[in-house]
Amino acid sequence: MLELKTPKELAQYAHTLASGQQLVRYHNVTYIPADYETYDVSVPPDPDRTIWLPLDRARIRDLAKSQFDALFKTDGDAGSFEYMVAQNAEACDIEVRSLLVRTHQGLKELDEHGKLSDVTGQFRPNTVMPMLNEDPEAKARVFAVISGWLDSDTEAESLLSHLATALSPGWSVVKYVLLLGEGRNGKSLLLRMVENLLGSDNVSQVSRQAMSEQSPAVLDLNGKLVNIVYDGRAEYVKDSALEKSLVAGEPVGIRRLYESSLTKVHTNALFMEGLNREPKTSDKSTALQKRLVRFQFPNVYALSHKFEREMLTEASLGAFLSLLVDRYVLEDHVAERLAPTHKAIELQLEQMFVNSMGLQFIKFSEETEPMGVGAYLGKPVGELVKAFQSWRLKEMDMSNWAEPDVLALFGPLINTDRKSERAAGKVRKVRVVTSFKQEATAFIDTLKGDPDDAELLAALVED
Repeated sequence: MLELKTPKELAQYAHTLASGQQLVRYHNVTYIPADYETYDVSVPPDPDRTIWLPLDRARIRDLAKSQFDALFKTDGDAGSFEYMVAQNAEACDIEVRSLLVRTHQGLKELDEHGKLSDVTGQFRPNTVMPMLNEDPEAKARVFAVISGWLDSDTEAESLLSHLATALSPGWSVVKYVLLLGEGRNGKSLLLRMVENLLGSDNVSQVSRQAMSEQSPAVLDLNGKLVNIVYDGRAEYVKDSALEKSLVAGEPVGIRRLYESSLTKVHTNALFMEGLNREPKTSDKSTALQKRLVRFQFPNVYALSHKFEREMLTEASLGAFLSLLVDRYVLEDHVAERLAPTHKAIELQLEQMFVNSMGLQFIKFSEETEPMGVGAYLGKPVGELVKAFQSWRLKEMDMSNWAEPDVLALFGPLINTDRKSERAAGKVRKVRVVTSFKQEATAFIDTLKGDPDDAELLAALVED
């Protein structure tokens, strides 16, 4: 029979649980060793059979119930016990750069070089559970399905390489993968395949809007291999600062509910999101755009539950895993292996155009002015500002576009400098447009047709 326990008894139970079960605390998450086949946590398994499961409040409550007959009066009491368990767990301060994989030869460790080796029993927080399936026919079938969804082997290779970075928990790929297209085109099934492959313990579901709002939900990113949003909201993203930090693997502080202090969130997860329509964002910088990688799912398929079940079987997921292991990306090879495809560059430019009124004005100028937007080179910025204001009036925009606001809007697109100018017998400094930045130049080239891929890559790909 469950009974309420005194604070002293709960403190003792927390110590007993942490020491007896050999709990480990890593990146603000508590882990318990378990057998990789039975998931049994009652007794720490042999080193060559050990995986580590994250202990959330529900699991800790179940352990307190089964081992100590402990009854918690309120959720706050359960939270206090969880906190004491975390304090008693052994702290792991060494950054883990590998994960565990089930194979027909037993449990193996996938190291930071993409090689499978025997496990040592050392703490490795992440485990991929479907059995590795290296059958060539099964792998070819899964690849053909993904290639069909994207209508391109090249796009499929690029997408698989991006997905393979989820197998590298020790560093951040600094990418946010967007799967674009209408319904029933394969993107949701692909996301389910990724989640089933990595397991719910390795997956979080934090939206860009939640990151923008600095929601406590962001804390769920700790310890995860991938963050998946199935149907991304098209709502305006007000602030992308936190998103950029998290995607880059930089630690940030988030306040838990009912707590005044900040809790560190540090994740190297790959971020993925399925979208019908990409949301606009207040962040017009290229730093955000260089983190976003887009893949178009152009086809629409008839609903087939049988096909979906087949793609989610352990055999198909194991083949999917084998495809990712084959394409394991080393940290020093990211720029080469994850270079955007021509289609990805086109999708990026399209979104930059939708999200930037400056690029929209450039397009208007190229289509209506004899010299295009190049007519403003060497001219005072005031002429560009007046032309922009006139264009907005033609578009029935009654907003008050002050010169500083217009210059801030064009900041990512043009370079300016102050030059001396003589007027009415006096010399004064005037700011003039000196050149276009690479992103604007690349966009102008696309308007002229047949852009040079090398120039686009130089403009749009981060070093």
